[in-house]
Amino acid sequence: MKKGNIVAILSIAALTAAISISSCNKYVLPEISITPDSLFFSADSQSATILINSNVIWDFSFDNEENKAPQWLNFDPLYGGDTLQIQKVTVTIQRNESDQARVIKVGVKSETLNKMLYIYQEAREPISEQEAKPSAK
Repeated sequence: MKKGNIVAILSIAALTAAISISSCNKYVLPEISITPDSLFFSADSQSATILINSNVIWDFSFDNEENKAPQWLNFDPLYGGDTLQIQKVTVTIQRNESDQARVIKVGVKSETLNKMLYIYQEAREPISEQEAKPSAK
């Protein structure tokens, strides 16, 4: 009977050790950060680089029905992540021919996180009366 007790105690000890080891796995918190988190452009066509530091899969989200960037705005690449890395993303903006400034809030999101990128582009210079009149020749 002593032999049976020893086997039972050793079995319980082994099971406890196995549970302890498996519970030592650390949970990694999801992370996304954007640097810079705001971009300011003149009315001309331009590009800028942002850095996205993430350990999860992410993509951009837009506040419209199609969840797509407006035609005047482009991101390359459109998604990334999965391992802890800093990824360079090129943001390209087309010339603003409007007399209204462009302002857009873009989400950089994963399953559980959503960080915001703010983009501002100035309006074009107002056209003077002289420039607006067709020249007579």
